[in-house]
Amino acid sequence: MKYLADDNVQSTPTKERYKESLTSSIVHAKSAAPVAPESWNAHMRSLGHSNSQIQKELSRPISKAPIRSLDAPEAVDDFYSHTLDWSSKNVIAVALGPSVYLYNAETCDVDSFMTLDNGANVSSLRWIQGGQYLAIGSDDSELKMWDVKKGRAVRSLSGHSSKITALSWNKYILSSGSEEGLLYDSDVRAREHRVLDRDGHSQAITGLAWSPDGQTLASGSNDNTVMLWSANNEPKVLNEHVAGVRALAWAPRRNVLATGGGNGDNTIKIWNTSADHHVMDTIHTDSQVCSLQWGRHHDEILSTHGYSSNSIRLWKYPSNIQMCDLRSHTSRVLHSSVSPDGRTVCTMGGERLYFWDMWAQGDSKGGSRTLGNTSHSNRGFMRGLDMR
Repeated sequence: MKYLADDNVQSTPTKERYKESLTSSIVHAKSAAPVAPESWNAHMRSLGHSNSQIQKELSRPISKAPIRSLDAPEAVDDFYSHTLDWSSKNVIAVALGPSVYLYNAETCDVDSFMTLDNGANVSSLRWIQGGQYLAIGSDDSELKMWDVKKGRAVRSLSGHSSKITALSWNKYILSSGSEEGLLYDSDVRAREHRVLDRDGHSQAITGLAWSPDGQTLASGSNDNTVMLWSANNEPKVLNEHVAGVRALAWAPRRNVLATGGGNGDNTIKIWNTSADHHVMDTIHTDSQVCSLQWGRHHDEILSTHGYSSNSIRLWKYPSNIQMCDLRSHTSRVLHSSVSPDGRTVCTMGGERLYFWDMWAQGDSKGGSRTLGNTSHSNRGFMRGLDMR
């Protein structure tokens, strides 16, 4: 401001008013800091709350040991199969070679349900949502729907000519994939059951999963792609993986899909499927991703792995922080399924099933309400023996 007070510069009323205004502004700026708008303060408070919530979640105790284990002799170590599923009625179906066993998680009863007598092995099984029917596919292309209460097959769903590799229900529509890469939809109520053929994959179907709203079918394949199928049967191709995609899991109540790549890819990718189908995030693991499960009570993703870790891991979403790394299995953990209450996870690797209290309620009683009390902490599926 020195030049305004210089004796050689003529002062005018306008210059004097400008000088006073400028001086007043400078003094005001020094004496009072600008006030942030309330919307910004609310945003910062929400960030602080979110961070504290994340820290609370990360610090919650997770048991490093399974709460129950079962021997599973003759379980087939096959990447192109899905042989474990937990029904809404709290019954686990598991295929061991040519046989299917049913394990009641509440009573701990084991039933020898069915055995193929043609030398084939069961390669895929899946419960219908209500739990009264079980779809069973074999490596010789047979696909049947079984009434569990009656203990017999009630529908034969012909059409495939190769191994049934994956199944997924959408109410009364059963989607089935084969080793040839063919994908069919069957309406099990109709006389002519095969209602839609989906042609897109060039190699074996390795995973199938219908979205929670029943609008989109996700299919993974050994051709390294994931396809999203809607009602118009024109798939959206997701091709960010560099190995076969077996692991597929939809997030509850969101248009978000998690996919896991096989050996050589070793990544979990999180996709936004509602708009432009882009990858929102990638989790880099050091092992083949075999299966994925979204938490129903926590924003978390459970992954099971093959070569080389053979581990079970839990990831916080969306920070993707690893919360645990469980290594009780001694071979790759191909299969996982979640209990009806969403708190217990069953995993199968090699000839062993483990139960994990992954999302326990944390109440005084502890544990999951799904599993009944039993003195048999280690039991097995014994061929030909009805353990009821």
